[in-house]
Amino acid sequence: MKDLLLARQKQISKRWLDKIFESYPSDTSRFLSRESNPFANPVGRTFEQETSELCRLVLEGPDPEQLVPHLERIIKIRAIQNLSPSKAVSFVYLLKAAIREELGDCLVDSARHHGLEAIDRHIDQLALLSFDVYVKSREKIYEIRIAEIKRNVSRLLSGSGIFEPSEPDDSPHQCSSRGSGR
Repeated sequence: MKDLLLARQKQISKRWLDKIFESYPSDTSRFLSRESNPFANPVGRTFEQETSELCRLVLEGPDPEQLVPHLERIIKIRAIQNLSPSKAVSFVYLLKAAIREELGDCLVDSARHHGLEAIDRHIDQLALLSFDVYVKSREKIYEIRIAEIKRNVSRLLSGSGIFEPSEPDDSPHQCSSRGSGR
């Protein structure tokens, strides 16, 4: 089964990519799938490169350390697209459908079907990893947003005269009357 999958890896990867693009609204889907210029379509280019590598790694037998960098490049894009967590990682499961469509009639043999169960477990592992990556990406986005809000509030308060940034005091023994309650 593994040999058959590896022999059809490019076709499986292409089907997977098409399914991912189809999961977007029709205008976006058309753009992602048709625009081949990597500068005009960096998202499509990233998806194409990373799904190809992920497909290869999953079919060969995944090593989580090798999967994570490729997942990160896709998940970071999906994390900023304001997709729900389930929608953001759902692209992983589209690989199962792509494999089944590509293999079609070859799956009637029970031995091959058993081999497919192993690939399904690898894809499930990929989905769990992608959820972990998604959570880390969203945390980073929130950290960036909070830092930006703090900068904006500080600028606003400084500009209004309500808040004046204090000068650092070199003397550890002097206390400001402002916060000492005196």
